Amino acid sequence: MTVVSSGQTVTVSNGQTDNGDVVLSGGTLIVDFGGTASGTFVSSGGVEVVSSAGLAAHGFVSSGGFEVVSFGGEDQDVTLSGGQLDVFGSAFGTNVIGGSMTIESGAVGNIVQVYSGIEVVSSGGLDVNALIYAEQDVYGSVISATVNSGGSQFVFSGGVDSGVVVNSGGGLAVFSSGTANGTLVSGGRLFVSSGATENGAILSAGATRS
Repeated sequence: MTVVSSGQTVTVSNGQTDNGDVVLSGGTLIVDFGGTASGTFVSSGGVEVVSSAGLAAHGFVSSGGFEVVSFGGEDQDVTLSGGQLDVFGSAFGTNVIGGSMTIESGAVGNIVQVYSGIEVVSSGGLDVNALIYAEQDVYGSVISATVNSGGSQFVFSGGVDSGVVVNSGGGLAVFSSGTANGTLVSGGRLFVSSGATENGAILSAGATRS
């Protein structure tokens, strides 16, 4: 365990595994090529950078903390609680309980669970199998998401939604130049604006469309 204090930069090098590091305000932890950081706690004002071929697993990013996953880097089972997570590589099993997560162009998210806060899928980004209880904004591609009660998915211009399920109490809105393919609306709400494309939606269990 390493405590990274203000003004310090600590690097987890190739072949090294760190467990339980704490990154304080003004500190930076870099997970280098071939390095692994497990159970890292990023506090407010702290920064964690996962480099290409680096791995961060089971970490926690608190309010005001920041983590960036570079192209080729990997994030597994990280909890985001009011901080910011910017993914240029891949993220698997992220739990968003507050704050903002962004899947950038060329990045992939898999089984992201958004309980509070927001997930943004940028143009050129891909998100698969997300579970949405709060908000997901789609400018890129989303496949097989599930929007549950209290959740909302917004598909903006250039965004493509495929095989999404909208359950009771959830909502999907597709705006001009956005696309939704094969949506199943099971008791939820579907809104398709002028200029949007919707293909093959199925509404059941009292679902509504406008």
